[in-house]
Amino acid sequence: MFKKLLAPPGKKPRLSDAEVARKYPRYRTQVIISIFVGYMGYYFVRNTTSILSGILKMSATEIGIITCASYIAYGVSKFVSGLISDESNSKIFLPLGLLLSGIINIFIGVIPSVITSVWLFTIFYLINGWLQGMGWPPGARTLVYWFGNKERITYGTIWNLSHNFGGAIAPLLAGAGLALAGNDPLAQARAAYWFPGIVVCIMAVIIYFIQEDTPESVGLPPIEEYKSEEYRESDNAKLEEDAAAVEMSMGEIIKKYILPNTKLMWSSLYAALVYILRYGI
Repeated sequence: MFKKLLAPPGKKPRLSDAEVARKYPRYRTQVIISIFVGYMGYYFVRNTTSILSGILKMSATEIGIITCASYIAYGVSKFVSGLISDESNSKIFLPLGLLLSGIINIFIGVIPSVITSVWLFTIFYLINGWLQGMGWPPGARTLVYWFGNKERITYGTIWNLSHNFGGAIAPLLAGAGLALAGNDPLAQARAAYWFPGIVVCIMAVIIYFIQEDTPESVGLPPIEEYKSEEYRESDNAKLEEDAAAVEMSMGEIIKKYILPNTKLMWSSLYAALVYILRYGI
């Protein structure tokens, strides 16, 4: 059932040339807004615990256990979700993770015993960390399908600003929750979870209606055809190799294209070390 829900949509009949010229730019604007706002929303409910460490009356060790569980789950999920996302409908995958993460945060806020129990809190944050890993992969997938080689880094850079906006707005949403809860510290802490949770659930619904999976799913030509001037004759061999990779199993792709890619492996190690420093601070 879950696999059927996430299955990529079929290709729609090709629109006329006039409609393609009119709709392609609009859809491209839609999807970049979708992945920007969507990924920004993930940060609203990613690490509220560190914001509230002074209110929760927990030791540094207890806060560390909770947040560490979240980030370990997040790291593993980001890899696994990337594999699943490549074969899924990003129109569903992106808002689904955001919606579920929002619901988990609402549960943390409304179930009285969660924020007073380190181990129950850790379990919920493990789940939240896993759901957080669903945010980045469909955004990267969207960039590949909707933007050409020469413009992808530009739009990727714009998209990467989303986590800066999300990280900056998250404390404001938590603060709004504190203001709504009155003067009781426990009620304040709970509100700092359920209020952003409600916000991102609403955002998830909006994202669903503006995100699209691939150009072909809405009757448009693939980006290689739309931006044909970027794909020279010399690129044909590469395109044929990519087409062959589509027919391979995920295990074969990992073995042939991912693990032997030393640049990718070093980049992954670099990113891991940066994240350790970033979240440690």
